[in-house]
Amino acid sequence: MELISQLAPVNSKVQPVQLVADAAPLHGNHGTNRYVEAAIIVIGIAVGIALLRFAEGFFVPLLVGLLTSYVLAPLVSGLQRLHVPRAIGAAIVLVAVATLAAGIVYALSDDAARIADQLPASAKKLRQMLHEQIGNKPNPIASVHKAAAELDRAAKEASGTTLVAAIRNVSPDTNGVARLEA
Repeated sequence: MELISQLAPVNSKVQPVQLVADAAPLHGNHGTNRYVEAAIIVIGIAVGIALLRFAEGFFVPLLVGLLTSYVLAPLVSGLQRLHVPRAIGAAIVLVAVATLAAGIVYALSDDAARIADQLPASAKKLRQMLHEQIGNKPNPIASVHKAAAELDRAAKEASGTTLVAAIRNVSPDTNGVARLEA
């Protein structure tokens, strides 16, 4: 503003122009703008995640390919220093990695088959071991069964009918709650 006032003649009635940076803000309420911006960012992230989930069949292989290219790039560069063309070096590295992966899968296939064969016997042994350890301790279902038997005896003594007979006459309520009828 000083430059404009220096250029204008002293007697002229020209007012200095206010720059946009010096102008008052258009919106007086800055606090809500932050909330709106944060909400837009959150919505944008949610939409981005939804799009990635929708197109994961495309993006997952793309991402795996990009990461693989970054991991294998030093090997290809090493072959290039040995005067092997980059395309042929990349093919050599990919064939070597695929062969190594196939060899590992073949070497572990016997162990995986043995584990799969032993899995039912191991599950049965685990179930028996848990039953032995938990069977000696009262569990919640056994406690509820015992309490129901005691309530049945008390109800039988009080009314002459058993609680089990009353439970058989259960009618469902409209809210999904069962009511006992006498």
